[in-house]
Amino acid sequence: MVLNTPGREKCSLRAVSTGPNMTYMDAGPPPGWYPDPSRRHEHRYWSGAAWTETVTDQGRQSLDPLPPVPAPAGVVPGFVPVNRNAERLATREAKRQAKEAKHEAKAAEREAKVEAKGARDAKKREEAQAAYRAMLPRRLEMSALSLGIKVKKGFVYQGMLGHLAWPAGGSRAELYTEDDRGKRVTLTRVALTGIFALGLQKKTGKLRVHVTISGDGWSVTGRTENVELAQGFVNEWNSLYGSEATERGVE
Repeated sequence: MVLNTPGREKCSLRAVSTGPNMTYMDAGPPPGWYPDPSRRHEHRYWSGAAWTETVTDQGRQSLDPLPPVPAPAGVVPGFVPVNRNAERLATREAKRQAKEAKHEAKAAEREAKVEAKGARDAKKREEAQAAYRAMLPRRLEMSALSLGIKVKKGFVYQGMLGHLAWPAGGSRAELYTEDDRGKRVTLTRVALTGIFALGLQKKTGKLRVHVTISGDGWSVTGRTENVELAQGFVNEWNSLYGSEATERGVE
């Protein structure tokens, strides 16, 4: 709407209806005469910040304060200018906060998935280790038979047919080799050079791998030509029955 205000150039003014008998003005109109928002008079004077009680009808001025008008819920009573720029800024800020909250929610969801996967993997490893340790005693019994050593239910027997036995807990297995000329390769050398050191002895004659299990005042010895079997047996035996394992509570 374009009005010809007294003593001013024409200006544009837009009224926004927000409910019965309620009219809000766009922010920024200069002081001047505008259509009376109460519609009781032709014009009412706008001070630039609020409506005044000065009105005009057919060019004659009079005073008529704005009557109190009940406002809808959440709306401040009266006639006030609307700050469109503030509304745009508030809308933009609300969108920014919603976008940021969405990103944070996605990041938290990804982190939760990673933690859940880590927990599942850890549980699987624990279950696999528990299953391995549960089968280890029986596995060692079978390997000991291949070495010519009788082991049964956590006891080491003297001879395959003997009845004298000692508890395996706290014992230790050791590995060494000896060729037919009597040259010996100890566990120390095996640890330094690995299985390759044992293989070197094949050039001097037939290789014999000895495994000795010893405890407090007793020992038994077995032998094989399978180096990998002997070395694996020693490692697994010491992890299950060795003194350090016994101190950790492994029976």
